[in-house]
Amino acid sequence: MKRILICITATMCLGLADSTRAAVTGQWEFNGDFSSSIGIALEPAGTAVAGSAFGTTTSFGVPDIGGQAAQIMRFPTLAGSADGYKIFPGAAANGSTADVNRYSLIMDILYPSTSTGYRALFQTSAANSNDGDWFVNGDNGLGTRGMYNGNLTPDTWHRIALVVDLEQADATKKFLTYIDGALAGYSDLGSEGNPGGRYSVYPDDSGSPSWILSDNDGETALGYLNSVQFSDYALTSDEIALLGGPTALGIGVIPEPSTGLLLLAGLGLLMGRNSRRVR
Repeated sequence: MKRILICITATMCLGLADSTRAAVTGQWEFNGDFSSSIGIALEPAGTAVAGSAFGTTTSFGVPDIGGQAAQIMRFPTLAGSADGYKIFPGAAANGSTADVNRYSLIMDILYPSTSTGYRALFQTSAANSNDGDWFVNGDNGLGTRGMYNGNLTPDTWHRIALVVDLEQADATKKFLTYIDGALAGYSDLGSEGNPGGRYSVYPDDSGSPSWILSDNDGETALGYLNSVQFSDYALTSDEIALLGGPTALGIGVIPEPSTGLLLLAGLGLLMGRNSRRVR
């Protein structure tokens, strides 16, 4: 079993004492099933039920992560709105509307070179009834609304992050994407970037899911997942940098944003899990 390491020093643990702090509200590890280590289990739907497979980087014949074998999930190409993975992020409304307007989504992911074109990563529509909201495009950039940045190298594990803050007045800070701890760029959301709009997420008391790796008209492709994490606040660039690139240990957990400087000054690196090595 994997275990999330929250506190590294007594100083950091003090920062975690406030139960109302922003936090990781969902984490999924893919150790042979869809269970969560934080929050509610992932829920496959449609062809994702039978099309998903669990194994190791070795058994699937894909690269290890940082030189270590890891337990992962292979996900299939999905046809449409009935197919995909429902996630219930478990976040409360956190802005000027009754929605989750600030959040972060991180994935350790690999797409093989045979998976091309647009590939949906995140969908905020509970019914998966419209176009997805975060994509890899045909040039392996990350983004939305025609603004794609960075290079998600095929046949390579990457840690990708989406940071959304719809309460931001600055359009260049509302929708940011990162690859391996470094900022790839932003996408201009235009009028769709208002709080409570297309890019907001349903709060936990609504009972409505979001989706990953799914799109209403099948803009998806086969790939592999190692770890997924959802947080109910917009991580800073320093916090994303601390999480860095993918490891076989998966995605770590960092304290609330107010303690981020303590992390930078004191420790430099936080990875939140005991060994995921395949024995």
